[in-house]
Amino acid sequence: MEGLRPAENFGETQCRNSWVLNLDADEALSPELKEEIRALLSSAPQHTAYRLNIKILFPGEKMVPTLAPNNWVLRLYDKRKAGFRDSSVHDTVIVREGTSGKLQNIVIHRCFRNLEHWVGKIQFYSTLQAEDFVKKGRKPSNLRLVCEPPLAFLKAYILRRYCFYGMDGFIGSFLYAYGRLLRMAKARELYKKEEHQKYDESQDTSAKSTFRSSLSNMGYA
Repeated sequence: MEGLRPAENFGETQCRNSWVLNLDADEALSPELKEEIRALLSSAPQHTAYRLNIKILFPGEKMVPTLAPNNWVLRLYDKRKAGFRDSSVHDTVIVREGTSGKLQNIVIHRCFRNLEHWVGKIQFYSTLQAEDFVKKGRKPSNLRLVCEPPLAFLKAYILRRYCFYGMDGFIGSFLYAYGRLLRMAKARELYKKEEHQKYDESQDTSAKSTFRSSLSNMGYA
């Protein structure tokens, strides 16, 4: 699995112009944001990159709540001076030269078609995140496994303001916490697998060394 970065880089190379607008397949510009971007690029942009205000629209809902959480992400940028960082999991744009600004109107994020799709995305991304976690040599602690899910629920429900989405936000907060638990549980599983492999290899090496020593003592080596 190559991850997100190669796909994002390939997309950049296919762009004929210098300015890139990065949107996921489940995102759409609001009409107001379209006009704001047109006005920006018709003149000389003041910044190298711009953060867009991405707001979630849950399945079955037609309007984003007024108090929905703001998620500011660098999505509009000059590819000559900004681009994606080196990560197989996080498709984050970083500014290499210049400064970043903000646009005021929103991107509508229809991130889940239904609950089945939601859980499927959690499964997919938690595997990538767990692999990245272990690849960096980090060990998932028992304390983190216990504490991270309830803290993740509070983060989603209160800090991310899912509470303003009503019951959808309550369910979403639990699923967010579930994703964090699954990520750490998968990382723990991978870590234990690596430890077992190292142990088996060391035992095999030790057994071979003992065998050679026995042959030597018997005069066969």
